[in-house]
Amino acid sequence: MMTSRMFPVLFMVLTLGVARAEGATEIAPKIAKEPGSLIILNTLEKDDIYGNADYVDHNVYRRLEGQYPESTPVFIRGSSEDEIRKGVEANVSSVTTLDGLVILSHGEFDKHRKQSVIYNAEGFEMFPEDPNSVRSYFRSVVGKFNENAKLHFTGCMLLSGHEKSNVKAIITSMIRVAEAFEFKSGSIYMNYTMGTPVIDSYIRQPFQK
Repeated sequence: MMTSRMFPVLFMVLTLGVARAEGATEIAPKIAKEPGSLIILNTLEKDDIYGNADYVDHNVYRRLEGQYPESTPVFIRGSSEDEIRKGVEANVSSVTTLDGLVILSHGEFDKHRKQSVIYNAEGFEMFPEDPNSVRSYFRSVVGKFNENAKLHFTGCMLLSGHEKSNVKAIITSMIRVAEAFEFKSGSIYMNYTMGTPVIDSYIRQPFQK
């Protein structure tokens, strides 16, 4: 789930498509020179699960705008499956390129399917490692990401089904997410723990890989 309480936090950022020399430390490049849109999907507007972070999508963008100084923000609000599907289709179908996608939702690791799941209390559920599940909501998003884009999931505990020491399994899961979204270059953010002000944590990261 997603909460505003403060806890020790562990999250993972996977960077794709950035080459570097062996032993070097690199900061992920800024977004592409030709800016696209920043999609902020708020699935929690009507969600009454205890502990929700009090995030309003415009406030989220104000916190993120330093990372996306030239991007055009597109706010999508939806609680039910139908609202989210229609909202994404109506707002993204005409968008040519994306600099970032931020999904505000709850999250956990589904032990039966052995993969991460994002959800809300209104019936929305999506498995970001499953291409069919991704396309059922984000068909108009898939494959539109700019070079050096960012894909950001605020849901808690998405990678918690893997042992912290099993880096290979964690990276494999995040690569599956990238493949499902046809995300070829940039950074993917996913939480391992719960209870963090994720947007603020995200902004403070230097994205060193």
